[in-house]
Amino acid sequence: MADDSEHEDDRDVRLCTKTVVMYGKGEQWIPTQKNEEGMVWFSVNGRWDRGFTKFVFGKALDLRKDKDSRSLNSKFFDDLMTQRQTTFNEVIQKRLQSEDDDQEDTPPQNKKVFKSFKATAAKHQQYAPYYIDMQLPAIEEGGPTPTAKVLFEGLGSHTLWFELTEANLRHLKAGFVNSESKESVDWSSFMQVELLGGMEETEEGMWTSQSGELRWTKGKGWRILIKDGGMCLFRHPDKSAEKPPPEGWEALDFDNTWIPSTLRLEGDFDVEPPEVPNPSLITKYSIQPCMQAREPINLASDNSGFEEVEVEMEMGPVVLKPKASIPPW
Repeated sequence: MADDSEHEDDRDVRLCTKTVVMYGKGEQWIPTQKNEEGMVWFSVNGRWDRGFTKFVFGKALDLRKDKDSRSLNSKFFDDLMTQRQTTFNEVIQKRLQSEDDDQEDTPPQNKKVFKSFKATAAKHQQYAPYYIDMQLPAIEEGGPTPTAKVLFEGLGSHTLWFELTEANLRHLKAGFVNSESKESVDWSSFMQVELLGGMEETEEGMWTSQSGELRWTKGKGWRILIKDGGMCLFRHPDKSAEKPPPEGWEALDFDNTWIPSTLRLEGDFDVEPPEVPNPSLITKYSIQPCMQAREPINLASDNSGFEEVEVEMEMGPVVLKPKASIPPW
């Protein structure tokens, strides 16, 4: 008589249909994809998407020191991010303004005033279209800027969802090939503490990956070091900072000297949290480094009345993405 567990294993078998991208001399790539709204969508999962990088440049991503390797970390990627944000800003702002104008009884002093409006996934999903028609950046200055369908999903992060078409793939590939890749001076240190695997909060003021720790202490300030008391690989000279500073980080170079790091903190703070005597309380959230885009989160205190803010943390070629307390997008 067959064991019940064998039948359970049989139920794990399932079929799915995926679109395969054929390129080069018989090369194949199956992008991250989904079928919605009657269209197939694929994602570029940040500046360090290994599958898309190989499709674009014909070889695997390799960012070790002294390696002549290309990556998606370029001006063309920056332009894609900016264009998506700008386009959604315009669409959502118009919808918000239209809604406000329809409310005739609203006193003038209570009407929304849009100053440097920026759409976010956490706040504006209900006003956003599922996708937009966005002009892609030109491959060369003055060149054509074709239109592509782009999802609202991923806004505020480095993940971009495009309609999966040959025209889109050709334009994106050519755009990255013709855009010079940026360098990262402290990539090897970032890899050494395995931040790609994610960081989970283990106690107040400290987050850990498999071999690294991000922590704040009164005496040494913000540091990223090898786990369990190992060498410090990243530090910030401002020891009084109550939250991770936006820039000014330093990395430990191969000759044991401190050099400027590409680690930076980016965010849109709608409100500032109140000052408290214990700085570690402000930074009570989990950090999830990933190869995808940074995603906005809602930071909330432990019932001590802090306001919600949006924080995005990026480390050079990889993103330190705080976990969302509300399911994003």
